[in-house]
Amino acid sequence: MTSRLEQLCLDKGLKMTEQRRVIAQVLSDSADHPDVEQVYRRATAIDSRISIATVYRTVRLFEEANILARHDFGDGRSRYEEMPSAHHDHLIDLQSGRVIEFRDEQIEKLQEIYDPEIPVNIWDLGLIYEVQVLPINNVQVLMTLTAPSCPAAQTIPVEVDQKVREIEGVNDVHVSVTWTPPWDKSMMSEAAQLELGFL
Repeated sequence: MTSRLEQLCLDKGLKMTEQRRVIAQVLSDSADHPDVEQVYRRATAIDSRISIATVYRTVRLFEEANILARHDFGDGRSRYEEMPSAHHDHLIDLQSGRVIEFRDEQIEKLQEIYDPEIPVNIWDLGLIYEVQVLPINNVQVLMTLTAPSCPAAQTIPVEVDQKVREIEGVNDVHVSVTWTPPWDKSMMSEAAQLELGFL
């Protein structure tokens, strides 16, 4: 039976060797966002002739064809999942490494807001420290800015308030700006760092 990932490869016209089929099957069957070493171990359990180099090349090929999405969850390993059909975010259990996919309307709205001087949304910039949904659907947002002298210091918090209020069912919104801890580049997502040329 053809796996979902193999079918995507075929739809994109990629040549599918037997080893690529095994790797595609392993990735399709994985719900845990495996890294290349995990894919290699699972693939060699099916076909011991598959080398780690083949896994690296195949994963890179699938990623370049927009069949796989690569994530950096801050543990030093690139991890992979089938390219999602809808946007979602991830929570990572720092002790076990377990990855949980979720979709949150507050986060989705915050990802629509951009610093006018930087082509990255404020969520990926790491400007949002905390979002709390309180009883009766009141939402509190704790955020920062890239610097106290940020020219958008007056407009971004107002836009955060407005965007979160657009969510159906939200009763009230309170946005607080803090300078502790101060923002720095390490707070940006990998996507933001790539976009701004830091990686």
